[in-house]
Amino acid sequence: MKAWAASLYSVLLTVWAGTMWTVGWVPIVLFGKLQEIAAGNIAARLFEIGAWVGMVCGVLLIALRVLATANRPGRDWTLWGLAAMLLITVVSYFGIGAIMENLRQQAAPLAIRDSPLRAQFGMWHGVSSTLFLIEALIALALVARQPQRTAR
Repeated sequence: MKAWAASLYSVLLTVWAGTMWTVGWVPIVLFGKLQEIAAGNIAARLFEIGAWVGMVCGVLLIALRVLATANRPGRDWTLWGLAAMLLITVVSYFGIGAIMENLRQQAAPLAIRDSPLRAQFGMWHGVSSTLFLIEALIALALVARQPQRTAR
């Protein structure tokens, strides 16, 4: 990989992982400080922003990785890790996230915990959290595996 491409790869991976980890922790603070509906609305917006950052970074990272490993892409575990992260992001946002948002809207004006839809929402939240954990661990492995470059 050329130096500019390696630098861009590092920046994109850092942005994606950092955004993801931030979006994973900020809602905990929100729910501790704000009313549940307000915290949920802000968290949903953060998840949306995080998903779009992830999708853009994921596509660009995969393209860079494919170009760098054009003769052996099937054996590149980093490429598979990026593809898994992108797939989780897409499924979480367009699938699970959409289901959870629909349940929140159906529950309105009640908070989801005061709604009869609470159990269903909780199940999807658990699935989403599990996928997020898997994605975060893959991101951690990819960040840790980045080759060390020395300054010239």
